[in-house]
Amino acid sequence: MVALQRAVGNRGMRRVLARQPAPAPTFRLLIADEDRHGLSDAVVNDALPLVRAELARITKDSADDTVKAGFDVQHVKTRPVRNDDFTRSLGSNTFLIFLTSGKDSKHAIEFMRDYIPMSEDDKKVFEQKFKKSLGGEGGVDLGYEPHARRRTSQSIGFVSSQMPLKELKKSGAGAASASAVLADVILHELGHALGHTTSLASMDHDDRGIMTPQLVLGSSGAHHSQQFSSGSARIVRTRLEELARKLAARRP
Repeated sequence: MVALQRAVGNRGMRRVLARQPAPAPTFRLLIADEDRHGLSDAVVNDALPLVRAELARITKDSADDTVKAGFDVQHVKTRPVRNDDFTRSLGSNTFLIFLTSGKDSKHAIEFMRDYIPMSEDDKKVFEQKFKKSLGGEGGVDLGYEPHARRRTSQSIGFVSSQMPLKELKKSGAGAASASAVLADVILHELGHALGHTTSLASMDHDDRGIMTPQLVLGSSGAHHSQQFSSGSARIVRTRLEELARKLAARRP
């Protein structure tokens, strides 16, 4: 009888727990329009579920509840309001990626300058990296190298519309293919911001999956969204868990 009561009680508790809402994500990814990038709302909106699904796939295996809760992913058409709280959250629990036409490095870096202070020398370095990386990766993550005593991932990403726009025109591709390309490049640059760089982990790029140095697109046919390799997923989870511990330490 006791065993039966215990079994019934356990089933009841599981039902109660199943009805509990999932914890709200602490981490968030903001994808904002930097200029007239030329992508339709449909292409951008269809990329968001792909980004969410891949982030959920790699965070669900974390032992940290904050990381396991995943990401709040939003696309905003206006630039986020710059204030001290937002600036402090960058690289801590907020990650910002601008969609851009990829043509004007000076304009892009001025956007970045509103959120991350920089010297004129820094500005020139960022402009050079912007031009170089957008041509190869289709995007770039720009930020400062961590100090010896402070591991930081404060940065801002930029994703060019050029690769998705080419995908729209490609034979056998189309809007769904363009959304998949856009999602892959967003995740690639977010991967850099989340520790996939030699300044924070073992490598900048992987030899397979989303973190390969260049996104390889066929001359025809649709592109299907990729995934982080197991090694890349481990790097990102480890960094998120480190950030989650820092966030927990700040709470009163």
